Amino acid sequence: MLITFLFLVVIVLPPLHAQETGTFTDTRDGHVYKWVQIGNQTWMAENLAYLPGVNPVSDARFEGMVYYVYGYNGRSTSEAMQEASYKKYGSLYNYDAARESCPEG
Repeated sequence: MLITFLFLVVIVLPPLHAQETGTFTDTRDGHVYKWVQIGNQTWMAENLAYLPGVNPVSDARFEGMVYYVYGYNGRSTSEAMQEASYKKYGSLYNYDAARESCPEG
């Protein structure tokens, strides 16, 4: 018998007020991202959407760079970029791809 547990942790934080906001352009693909500074840290204000290629879920592996788009199971990057999930949430990455996908700075 397999028993699965799901835990939900809710952390209530005081409101954080952005000190500064702006945008930057990823020079690799021209995508413009919003950023926000909170305290002395600068954060991306939206999900990363860098997608140099796309893999179907069946290609799941830990090593090598693997890029996914939620709900898309093909290999066409241009088709994957038309998916509603890509437009809303960006891309998904395995560990190696995530390390290489973050823009400089």
